[in-house]
Amino acid sequence: MVATVLAHAAALALQHDAQVNVVHCRVQPQDMIPQGNALNDFARKVMLEQAVELANRQEDHLRGILHRLAREFGLKEGDRETGTAVCAFTEEPGRMADVVKHAGRLSDLIVLLKPRRENNLGLSSLKAALYVAGVQC
Repeated sequence: MVATVLAHAAALALQHDAQVNVVHCRVQPQDMIPQGNALNDFARKVMLEQAVELANRQEDHLRGILHRLAREFGLKEGDRETGTAVCAFTEEPGRMADVVKHAGRLSDLIVLLKPRRENNLGLSSLKAALYVAGVQC
């Protein structure tokens, strides 16, 4: 699915000599700890360390995939030059909907994965892109 979304963004960028900013929403370790369960300090510390390690591995894996896809789709990485389409990768901590609101204000176009209603994934990000990203507070 990520490849499809990036392919569409790359096609538009190549057509318009634009920049694609891929923003990865990094999972916050405290959000991965089960709520409602009392944990002692040792268990909480171990779970936080494991959550950080898992987030690092996920990010490294995703970054590798995105670098490979950017090359395959003809996007140059690095500084923008006239007449070239480029791709930049950034990581933002927090919830995806909040990141979409913030990053979307600086973008001409936002490309997201199709929300998966059955898993309750992505709908709040889509709403943020449609209704909030262009609104100045």
